[in-house]
Amino acid sequence: MASAYQRGFSRITAARQHLVDVRAARMEQLLRLRTYLRGELADFTQTVDPITGVRLAEILAEGSKTNGDLSLAVTFFEGSNVRFAVDRRGRFVCTATPADVLDGIARILDIRVRGDVARAEFDYEPEGESGTRRTANFDSIVERLVERAALAAEADLDRVPERHVAFSAQLAEAARARGGLGFSVG
Repeated sequence: MASAYQRGFSRITAARQHLVDVRAARMEQLLRLRTYLRGELADFTQTVDPITGVRLAEILAEGSKTNGDLSLAVTFFEGSNVRFAVDRRGRFVCTATPADVLDGIARILDIRVRGDVARAEFDYEPEGESGTRRTANFDSIVERLVERAALAAEADLDRVPERHVAFSAQLAEAARARGGLGFSVG
């Protein structure tokens, strides 16, 4: 009877170790994705919005790789965001605000970032097509977020009377000529 317990123990520990290894690999993929996104969105992460005083975009890794919980969030100044995480079973979990940023994606199956960090792709299961696997470039998600932020900025501009926009542009140009109005942070 003791050998049955030992076999069960061995199976349990092997399964748990495999899950730890899968989660560690997935977390490493998220960290490589963070590096890729930092390069792609450098202008956004280094520029402060002069209205709100926050960066146009933030890229944050949260949690602890040691504890096995890590998430990666990309948030734009107007509130749109996408968050990638690894759940307890080693699966990718992805959420977005607004939800339409992930339209057509039921779940992310895998993430790949090229060795030179010049390209990032993901495999996903399309909505309504269980068992189907497709590949897309991460730029498709990032472009949706950037477009959302641009529309929000333009909507704010549409609410300002035209004469104020022209005057503000003149002031900004005069300040630039004097060497002022630097909103970038390093």
